Amino acid sequence: MKSFALFSTILLLSSCGLNKSFPSFNLNDSNNLEFSEEFFKGRKSVVIMGHLECPPMLQALKDFSYFTEHIDTSSLQLITILENTSDHVIEFYGDSINTLGYLRSQFEIDTLNFPLLAECKTENVEYKDSIQIRGSHCRKLAWRLWTFSSPTIFLIDQEGNIVKRKKGYPLFGEPALRRTWIEDFVFN
Repeated sequence: MKSFALFSTILLLSSCGLNKSFPSFNLNDSNNLEFSEEFFKGRKSVVIMGHLECPPMLQALKDFSYFTEHIDTSSLQLITILENTSDHVIEFYGDSINTLGYLRSQFEIDTLNFPLLAECKTENVEYKDSIQIRGSHCRKLAWRLWTFSSPTIFLIDQEGNIVKRKKGYPLFGEPALRRTWIEDFVFN
């Protein structure tokens, strides 16, 4: 019985380990450009996964946008895969009177220089007796990657393999410390 438990644990850990290929996906950005796992081929990539309502996720988006503008990232590309819908992305870039637009304005995010890809086309909300029993977040890729934190940031090599994974993001502290965190993650 103990050997079965040990074998199961080793199998589970190896299946969600590093150096495995990023799962296949086909998603469109707000300009209707298609993205898939082929995006990773030939260039080192950073993938930020999470949902737009998460303050650490918003801080990561802001900091990575600054990072890509101020550091030579010619050999690096970045995408964000959101557990949100396409409508949420439109709201995020929209007026600050809606929740997502307000959050964007509070984090002082004007535009991002990398694509935001929504996993869902429509909300996946379910109610029972007027009580919401299922939320609207899509977690298709998150489940396949055993990712339960928002954000989770992946470093992908030129062949599409996951090299690093970091759960969460430092929300507080000096911006220079967060930029150092990003540089260490990407370049070390």
